Amino acid sequence: MDSRESGNDTAVSDLTYQNSKYPGYTLCMKTAISIPDKIFKEAEALAHQMGISRSELYVTAITLFLESKSEIAITESLNKIYQDLPQSAVDPLLAKLQLAVLSEEKWD
Repeated sequence: MDSRESGNDTAVSDLTYQNSKYPGYTLCMKTAISIPDKIFKEAEALAHQMGISRSELYVTAITLFLESKSEIAITESLNKIYQDLPQSAVDPLLAKLQLAVLSEEKWD
């Protein structure tokens, strides 16, 4: 069910060319994908529960996935930079004190 079927025309109107001679033509790439039935059904239920279209759910999910991959790439780059630097040793007494403080810290 897309946003037109669910009564949520806002998303559709945001993506549709204004005054287009091709009604329903969007500014976005349309694609077809194959996904397992179980995931499709769960996605449908979540989109319905959130009151958004299937397309909006997929865009959000892919955006979050891409952002997470970007963060991984940044971490990997930083690890490569720092791997060749000399390691600084923490004073054993300081390390013991830090661990003692952390073990007393309330973690929520």
